[in-house]
Amino acid sequence: MRKLSAVLLAAALCLSGCGLSSSIGVAPLHLASIPGRAVIVFGVAVDADWPFDGFSVNLDQYDLGRQNITGNCFWFEHVGATLKNPTLGKKQYFAFVVPPGAYAYSPFNGAVLEGPSRAFLAPPGQVTYLGDFTFVGSGSGMPVRNDRLVRLDDRIVTLTSDLSGARQATGSDAISARMVEVRPPHAFLCTP
Repeated sequence: MRKLSAVLLAAALCLSGCGLSSSIGVAPLHLASIPGRAVIVFGVAVDADWPFDGFSVNLDQYDLGRQNITGNCFWFEHVGATLKNPTLGKKQYFAFVVPPGAYAYSPFNGAVLEGPSRAFLAPPGQVTYLGDFTFVGSGSGMPVRNDRLVRLDDRIVTLTSDLSGARQATGSDAISARMVEVRPPHAFLCTP
């Protein structure tokens, strides 16, 4: 019985790697480009009641050829930015050093991005501004409630652009990301 428990524990520890990434969050002040890597910057804000302690925006590396996010349960490139106890209308910028490539709004987010699915292209050696992701509330006009009656697709996030504001906030000469329309990414499920 102890051997079986040890094997199950080892398997659970191995599979708990879901979410490993080589991306690094950096302080968004005075960003500089890094040869061979990309730096992505985006803003996060909440303009409607969000009933939880934090509001997160996650982006996943996207394979344009396969038309889906890269990786698997053990390893995939992704970044996540969280506003702790968000204040209505207050935007915060986040920056990450990532492998160059395409990044898409994650299917693991708690709200749906308004409009078509897009991938943001992050070239090597550049500081690239993706835009500002803002939670604007329920798509039905009803307030978002923390109960089973609110569907995920009723929680809407918009994408806007304020390149000069992002440059000023980060102290960088960031470029705007080129966007391409893509198939919506699919989440994968990791279980031991």
